[in-house]
Amino acid sequence: MSENRLNTERAELVQRLWKVCIAHMEVATFEQNNRSLRLGLVKERMEAFETAFNRLNEIKPDLAVQYKPELDRYRAWYSTEV
Repeated sequence: MSENRLNTERAELVQRLWKVCIAHMEVATFEQNNRSLRLGLVKERMEAFETAFNRLNEIKPDLAVQYKPELDRYRAWYSTEV
């Protein structure tokens, strides 16, 4: 398998992980349970979100650029909650 094909497949996997992280962030954001539990969930999702972004940025920086505003939005929201 060529290096380019392998990188494309990795980017696709990271992109899917990214979408899952986004979905989890949305759930955690709207969770109405105990605030500390909600923030704990958000922190976990935020860490996963940043890990996925960093990995995507390593593999396909041009693709990661389009997700940067969304990551910044979640970072800003999280910083106001803690």
